[in-house]
Amino acid sequence: RVCWAVSGTLCGGCVQGSFACKIKDCMQCDFYLLVQKEEDEVFESIDSILNRLRHKREQLTD
Repeated sequence: RVCWAVSGTLCGGCVQGSFACKIKDCMQCDFYLLVQKEEDEVFESIDSILNRLRHKREQLTD
């Protein structure tokens, strides 16, 4: 249920690249939108995940 976070998954029968390369397309995907709708408040947006990762990286480098 989080194929957008996994490198090398299939989309339209084609192997996709890394998260960074494919996420913009994934955010338009019917499956992504369905999961977002079904998970509602539990669904964590890509922006919030990236912000948490950036914050954690900053903490680790300080």
